[in-house]
Amino acid sequence: MKRACLVVSAMALILSTMSPATNAGGGPNFTRFVGVGDSLTAGFKDGALFADGQSTGFYPRLATSMGTQVVLPSIAYPGIPTPNPAAGAGLLVQIPGTCQVGATTFATGVTTGRLDPTMPANDVAIPGQNMRRSAHLEVGH
Repeated sequence: MKRACLVVSAMALILSTMSPATNAGGGPNFTRFVGVGDSLTAGFKDGALFADGQSTGFYPRLATSMGTQVVLPSIAYPGIPTPNPAAGAGLLVQIPGTCQVGATTFATGVTTGRLDPTMPANDVAIPGQNMRRSAHLEVGH
């Protein structure tokens, strides 16, 4: 027991003398900041995951405010899932010429996928993901 206390105390002393990673300005270093989460982090908006919604989500705003380069896995219009009015799924858009709340319809078309699949994204959030699925690598269930 005394040995464990000695080891913990020594580690605490060593760690307390270490300085955190900083950037040139002297603040914290956020050059690597990865977004992991669910639909909120992914930028799911208006019933779909699409480039305009992704770029206005909280993750890119937070990363930009920290001076971190943001690379989103931007999905081409109309996003995913593919609009399907019968199933009530897909991107909702405002009916042209209206201003009233709820005057929406489903977008049309099928996405072509990622706008630039060659860019390694640093927002790896998945809509519908939860901690249990993340911990057990249960994708698509």
